[in-house]
Amino acid sequence: MIIIFLFILPVSSAKYVGAYGVKITKDYVKATSKCSCSLSSDYKYHEEYFKNYCPNCHLYGTINFEQGIGDHNPEGMWYCKNCDIDFCLVHGKSHDHRNLFLIKIENIDRFEKINHENLYTFKFHEKLKWLNMKSDDKFNKALANKIQYQENKK
Repeated sequence: MIIIFLFILPVSSAKYVGAYGVKITKDYVKATSKCSCSLSSDYKYHEEYFKNYCPNCHLYGTINFEQGIGDHNPEGMWYCKNCDIDFCLVHGKSHDHRNLFLIKIENIDRFEKINHENLYTFKFHEKLKWLNMKSDDKFNKALANKIQYQENKK
């Protein structure tokens, strides 16, 4: 007599554990995600912002997002388009032995305000440089004041 044992294994639910709310700008990257570097004691979602700067190749604007497939980093990760180093979305820690970290932005509103002011200041100084190439200094000062007044109205 042959006895057949049927084991009914619970069906594992393929629950999505990847990132959402991913945003990549020239200045910063943002994602709501779970840790992939084992620095967290929990496996909950965290929203984190980092400067878009690679600490390995020292280039700005090279950080991008990649969603893993299956068992290969299902949480997703940041990676550098230039040197291909991978980072945890939550802690910004590199997925290698070097323990490099992305630069975390603690206050995104303040960071964006500072970057906007720096961009505004840069544009204004570029206009002043162009104006200083003209010959008449009185004209330059009057025009510079007019530009500053118009920029402040915006």
